[in-house]
This record gives sequence, C-alpha cells and structure tokens, in this order.
Amino acid sequence: MNKRVLPLLLSALLLCGCAAATTQPPNEAKDEETDVKEAYYEALIEDLRRELLSLRADFYVKEETYQARIAELEKQLSASAEKTPEEADFSYTLSEQGATVTAYRGKESHVILPERLDGHPVIAVADRAFAGCQSLQSVTLPEGVLSVGWFAFSGCTRLARVTLPESVTSIGYEAFAYCAKDLTVCAPSGSFAERYATSYGIRTLPTA
Repeated sequence: MNKRVLPLLLSALLLCGCAAATTQPPNEAKDEETDVKEAYYEALIEDLRRELLSLRADFYVKEETYQARIAELEKQLSASAEKTPEEADFSYTLSEQGATVTAYRGKESHVILPERLDGHPVIAVADRAFAGCQSLQSVTLPEGVLSVGWFAFSGCTRLARVTLPESVTSIGYEAFAYCAKDLTVCAPSGSFAERYATSYGIRTLPTA
C-alpha cells in the first residue's frame, strides 16, 4: 500500500470514532426519561382503577335500588290483580288496626262495604269518602267499622237507606247532610248509631 495513503486512512477512522462518540446520548438521560414515563402511566392506571371501582359501586347501589322498586311494583300489581271487583271500587289507607275507606269510585246504587280490604278489616269510613255520590241509594257498613267521618255521605241526594253496625261508636258532623228526605238509618236497638240518627231527627229501623 502507498505509504501516503495509510496515514490518511488511520486519520479517517479516528475521526469517525470520535464523531460517533459525541452524537450518542448518555445512558443516564435515557433511563431518567423512561422512569418518568413509567411513573406517569402507573399513576394514570391507578386513577383509572379507582374510577372503575367507583363506577362499579354506583352501579351496585343503583341496581339494588331498582331491584327493590321492581319487587315493590310487582307486589302491588299482584295485590291489585287479586282484588275482587267490589274491592277495586274503593280507595283506602292501611294502618296497624285495619283499612279506612277514603273514597268510592263505583257507580252502584246499592253498596255493601266489604268486611276486609286487601286482607285487612275495614275499621272506618273517612271524611267525605262517599260525599256527592249521586248514584248511591243504599249502603251497608259491616260489623267492625268503628267510625264514620265528617260529611262522609253528604250530598248523596238519592241515599235513602243506611245500615250501620253496633260496632260504630263515632259519627262525624253532618255525615248524612243533604241526603234523601226519607233517609232511614237501620241499626241495632240501643246502639250508638240509632241514638245518633234519633238526635238528628233521622228515621230509624231496628236491625237484629
């Protein structure tokens, strides 16, 4: 080889080595950048896990609420389906003592109030429960009813006959106001219902 060429080749090789050494990034800088990225993604994953757990908890609570509501509606639907046509005509509230009739939605002329509603004994007729019922001509309350509310049958202009049991011990103000002029109250002799009717000048008939 030409003696002049050899030194030139050696010089070129040395220059290339130096250039490569100066352009390669330090290993320490690369490791630090990797650590930062790993920490960022770990924190991100942890946040996502927390959010997922929160969503699952919310879903569980809502699912429990929905299931309870569905069960309640199914129970009400089942109870409604089991009601007799007579029971369906009455609105009522329930208490530990029994059912209180709050309204009559039927159109029958002669109404016999059931002894039980939704399996509960009927214990009272609420204020204005039958008020203004123009179709009503006679009504019979079962034994076990304790009270008849204020204006309970007020404005039933065709109501001519009311049968009340001995269990009644309270009849509210003007319970039979503006009923038929020939209104008759049928009640056991000596009962509270008979005494009430007599005090208001309502004709009475004794029942067995």
